[in-house]
Amino acid sequence: MDDVGYAMDGRNMRNKTIFFVLLGLGLFGLASCAGKSKEIAAVCGNSAIEEGEECDPPGVGACTASCTRDTSKCGDDLCQFPEGPSNCVQDCPAGVCGNELRDDGEECDGHDLGGAGCQTLGYPGGTLGCSVATCEFDLSLCTNPNCGNTLLDDGEDCDSANLNGKSCEALGFDGGELTCSSACRFDDGACYYLSCGNGTLDSGEECEGWDLGGATCADFGYAGGVLRCNDNCRYDKTECAASLCGNLILNEGESCDGGNLGGATCASRGYFGGALACHGDCTFNESGCTNCGNDTINAGELCDGADLG
Repeated sequence: MDDVGYAMDGRNMRNKTIFFVLLGLGLFGLASCAGKSKEIAAVCGNSAIEEGEECDPPGVGACTASCTRDTSKCGDDLCQFPEGPSNCVQDCPAGVCGNELRDDGEECDGHDLGGAGCQTLGYPGGTLGCSVATCEFDLSLCTNPNCGNTLLDDGEDCDSANLNGKSCEALGFDGGELTCSSACRFDDGACYYLSCGNGTLDSGEECEGWDLGGATCADFGYAGGVLRCNDNCRYDKTECAASLCGNLILNEGESCDGGNLGGATCASRGYFGGALACHGDCTFNESGCTNCGNDTINAGELCDGADLG
């Protein structure tokens, strides 16, 4: 009986050993499969957007080979110049302010000014812009020959310290300091709303915290960079970079672009005559402008007409 019991105990021990060995192999296999499953899920190209990926699968729309989104291509869900509706319908739907196409009721849209410029609107020069929010002309950078004389002339909001009795409150803000720009337009950058800082983009605010209302640096004529929101809930463009100088379109901050002088001439710049040009950094090149012939000896002249000095 003892021999039989011993034999049975031996078989039981072997069975237990085999059981635990198989159990261990099974658990190891499950762990291995789990590891492989996790590794596969993280691979770009599985059509599932996982942590660290901006899109998937690659090669579709603006999705790159590394599953990041190329914001310069059609399919990035942002309507940016030079896409425009004719080049990227999916990003630039028709009939919407901001689609780079002047639709019915719009004076302009993005870079599409309809051929208008400061001069065609009665100003001697400057850079015509377009409101991102309303698709109406932005005349703030159009120049006025009388701007700076402290008098309110036609077309001016203000002149130097002369604010025409206006204040931030009069313009609908809750407080702040209203000033006058060099183009004799109100500068309300220091005006504020009491609601600013409540985490909600309220009426009148350009932005609120991280909520930029969908705007990007590209909306203001820049090729890239980071648009932020300042403490007054106004756009902060200081980190926008790589302006579109060289695209022959007058973007914000440019005086000219290539042969596009925005209607400006040497005469509108205060010279008697000559040929106005544009520098490579999109600022005016006045080296070809001259005052010779105005019968006045100007700097660098020995004589002028009958005036021999």
